[in-house]
Amino acid sequence: TPDHVAFDPGDQRFASATYDPVSLYRASGTVAFFDRQGLSPDRLHAQYQAQTARLRSLFAQQDPDPDRIRLATDAATPHGGFVAFRSDRAREICAELRRRGVFTDARGSILRAGPAAYTSSAMCRDFTVVLMEAVESVYGA
Repeated sequence: TPDHVAFDPGDQRFASATYDPVSLYRASGTVAFFDRQGLSPDRLHAQYQAQTARLRSLFAQQDPDPDRIRLATDAATPHGGFVAFRSDRAREICAELRRRGVFTDARGSILRAGPAAYTSSAMCRDFTVVLMEAVESVYGA
């Protein structure tokens, strides 16, 4: 009837008008790329652990004012490939970083930075410099 939308009674009802399978092809392509590059889950985990350790170390070298920003986690704390920072103005720092072309995420007083499989050591170093510039911009020098 014209006032009723009909759906397949089986599992194909989810492959109708609102379903977009492009993400499945994209995911398949990503998995294939990772396989070609030898980026196994174990190798990626080791890489993320090294990158997050480097970010924590580089951040400490910047000698940040802990009243403005400080690490929220340490190496022993599960962190899912992210480095978390604590600041009362985390959202403002996140916005300032975005204005500078750096994408992070902020939740309450937590600012998170997550390196990707393609993040280089130089990019980690550059991030900590830009982070401190953003903190200074938000809080004032």
